[in-house]
Amino acid sequence: METRTVKLYKFYELNKKAQHKIVLKNRAIFLNDFNRFADNLIGFFVQKLKNVGFDVKQEDINYSGFGNQGDGLSFTCDNINTAAVLAYAEKHGYEKEVHYLCTMPRFDDVIASVDFIIRRTINRYVHKYSVLIQYNTNETLLETPQTNYVEDKLYALIEQVRIDLCDTFYDMLEQQWKKIPSFNYLFDWFSTNDNNLYFANGHRWIEVGED
Repeated sequence: METRTVKLYKFYELNKKAQHKIVLKNRAIFLNDFNRFADNLIGFFVQKLKNVGFDVKQEDINYSGFGNQGDGLSFTCDNINTAAVLAYAEKHGYEKEVHYLCTMPRFDDVIASVDFIIRRTINRYVHKYSVLIQYNTNETLLETPQTNYVEDKLYALIEQVRIDLCDTFYDMLEQQWKKIPSFNYLFDWFSTNDNNLYFANGHRWIEVGED
């Protein structure tokens, strides 16, 4: 039987290239955990938006992060239940605005005749201002300064609800992201606490029989 002798190293004894390889590999584990969490959270966002009145699919929600100027979250939607959005707004900080709208003349006519949608207007970024609410008015609605005023107020309220939800969802993702250890943190941890042995290329030595 041929016997070979190989030299094994502690983390702090390795060259920088091998050390970086080990740290990046272990940080990727945390990144994979975040991606799984984010996928589940997007699924939660879809259901939340449906409950609010935005009939979206998972692919309608986009985000980028975290720490750059253009980062953020937004969603598009082709089917908005205006009455449901108003009911949500009334319970989440906009009670006075909703009550005021409901007392406006022609309010019911506008609700029945105006459809709101959300379209992406900027493709380079996906932050909350990269989309725009648009509305289509049924031809049966006789437009007057009063109906136009109600439309504008509805638009502003739906837009505020949309922005609030984008901020809430993005904050949830960002908080989870912040739990991922930085490269420097992991490097320091391995330098101080890692008791594994490695080959010179950074591959961990596994003793026969070790799981």
